[in-house]
Amino acid sequence: ILSFSLLCSSVFAVDYSITVTSNSVTVGNTITLKINSGGLTGRFDVSSSDSSVVSLSNSYVWLENNTQNITISAKKTGTAVITVTLWRFSAPLVASFI
Repeated sequence: ILSFSLLCSSVFAVDYSITVTSNSVTVGNTITLKINSGGLTGRFDVSSSDSSVVSLSNSYVWLENNTQNITISAKKTGTAVITVTLWRFSAPLVASFI
């Protein structure tokens, strides 16, 4: 008689990072937002709280274990909050056999 149990659980232990070249930018210039997936596959949405102050080169990026850059351009003096949201993702499935 052969018997076994299959225990599956999704493990979302990811190590993505988000960095910017500067926390401020002067009107007419740009800074770069870099998103590193750290082994993650998925979509990252990027938005600005005030599109009249800054513009974004993309509103989302798809990452598959790589890095993508988004250019942030200053249009006028003001304050804008840039939000990056991990929208759809997948991570390795871990299965244990007993």
